[in-house]
Amino acid sequence: MSVLSIEAVGAITPVGEDAPATVGSIFAEAQALEASPAKGADERPVGTATPIPATVKGIDRLVALGGFALREATSGLAKGTEIGLVACVPSEKDEPELVGQAASLLSRLAAEADLAVAAKVSRVFGAGPNAIVEALLYARATLQAQSLSAICVLGVDSLVSTSRRTLRDGSVPVESFVPGEAAAAILLDVRPGPDSLAILAGVGLAPSLGAQSAEPNLGKGINSAVDKAVADAKLPNALFAALVHDFPSSQAGCEELAWIKGCPSLRISPEVHIVSPPFSTGATGAASGILSLVTLAFLIEKKVIADPGLCLLASEGTHRGAAILTPPPLQKAAKR
Repeated sequence: MSVLSIEAVGAITPVGEDAPATVGSIFAEAQALEASPAKGADERPVGTATPIPATVKGIDRLVALGGFALREATSGLAKGTEIGLVACVPSEKDEPELVGQAASLLSRLAAEADLAVAAKVSRVFGAGPNAIVEALLYARATLQAQSLSAICVLGVDSLVSTSRRTLRDGSVPVESFVPGEAAAAILLDVRPGPDSLAILAGVGLAPSLGAQSAEPNLGKGINSAVDKAVADAKLPNALFAALVHDFPSSQAGCEELAWIKGCPSLRISPEVHIVSPPFSTGATGAASGILSLVTLAFLIEKKVIADPGLCLLASEGTHRGAAILTPPPLQKAAKR
């Protein structure tokens, strides 16, 4: 993969209204479950929400959430700079109002964030958590082929006001995460330099081997995604200093994390940082993958992580993804 530069990030979650507050809370394993207006039968919180009023629902809520993250991620751009916009959003099954609304959603997000967006290269990927790798590959190809200053990749979702439950293997609900909501954005360019937050060096996607069977082999699937990301980044001997993941804390999630640690293509530092954004934010659906990238990029920029880090993207069903981020180059590089 030709590397991409992460120039800026943005986020809003129940534990922070911008990227610094969000990532700081995630890294400290803080939670804000009391923020949810909904309670279960036993009066325990069943969701965790941002400060956006509960009366804002559906597409309106996605636009409001997305606007926060987009404004932060693009705040350094000169007004009127035309960029591409790629949005990872819930599937039409989960958010029926999105049917036929891709163009309208992009224009509303652009207006909310006061962005000049190149409509012909902007896209909506409505596949929930499964959309992230395809969205990143599309952003890379578009940046290489077009004369754009940058592309902003957004993930946005809200599970707070719906009855949706994130699935692990196509049938088993994730029971260890309460429903949450988030928007997260990364601003990508093709010219890494010393001022970049981090470098997106490689991605990998793999459906789990045996996905058609009653018990898909999720361990082989996530390891295959990691193998592809390592090969894509051309980092066969790198020592990874961070694993950022969205696996639940259930037995299945712990098993997948253990499989990762035994992946032959992955060398993990004895002092590895293991970070789980959903532990703090709750399940964030289509925003989950980008939120993991925002978390790792921010920690690299702050030099908490000094070596390559790996985002493990559990996604829904039997698909698994991986993305590798590295610190930016030290040498001066021309910026466009």
